[in-house]
Amino acid sequence: PAGEKQFILSGALPNPAYQMGKELEKNFIRNKIEISGAIKINGSTVDSYRTLLTTIVSPSLDSIVYWFLQKSINLYGEALLKTMSYEKSGVGSTEKGVELLKDFWSKNGIEKSALNIADGSGLSPQNRVTADALVKALQYAKTHDGYGSFYNALPLYNGMKIKSGTIT
Repeated sequence: PAGEKQFILSGALPNPAYQMGKELEKNFIRNKIEISGAIKINGSTVDSYRTLLTTIVSPSLDSIVYWFLQKSINLYGEALLKTMSYEKSGVGSTEKGVELLKDFWSKNGIEKSALNIADGSGLSPQNRVTADALVKALQYAKTHDGYGSFYNALPLYNGMKIKSGTIT
């Protein structure tokens, strides 16, 4: 920002494996380390000549939802939608995730036309949910085991458990 000498910048990489491969390649060249061929990336993993460095276990779903709602980490919403899509159909796409979400709610009393969903992050100005659909979704949630985790994840504003948000 203008006038700031120090600030934190964060972002997300669409293909971390590819980025790592390119950074390694640049480092090898800069340090005059001979490499033969090119670094190959297959989807989001390095080719079969890889060595496992570490394993990072995902936090629990209730922890992910907690921070998603507390800090509006929009990347989590998109990742959750694509993960659901991948788990249910084998295709991790926003479009398939939206289709599955609408089908789920349709089977649970919410008309598909009441949900206009363009992404999982909630950032698209095209996203619209009717008040009736929101009430039905909350009533549905209240009857299920995960409701306590969901309720605890909602931020507290002025003594109320609510999720706020705006798009200007």
